[in-house]
Amino acid sequence: MGNLLPGQVITPFRSRGYQADVASVSFTASTTSSVTVTFPTPFSAAPRVLCQVVSSAASAARSSAVVTSVSTTAMTVRVDLVSSATVTVQLHWQAIEP
Repeated sequence: MGNLLPGQVITPFRSRGYQADVASVSFTASTTSSVTVTFPTPFSAAPRVLCQVVSSAASAARSSAVVTSVSTTAMTVRVDLVSSATVTVQLHWQAIEP
């Protein structure tokens, strides 16, 4: 790794077989919500995906993200909270071509 300079901007790694982004998932007095994420560029085969819920809301503590379907163009993720809430959380995701 190289040396970083003060104020230097770090850009995420990009390659043909890797994509990553953040999606918003909204809840309205509920414990479960789903989001469909369309990949910016289609994959040649269904990718492996990693997801993480990020939020400062207490209701999002110990939340879970379950990938319910994946195709070459999109994935659907269900996010479950431990208690009912009206909140929007961030779903950080990565998709990697197999």
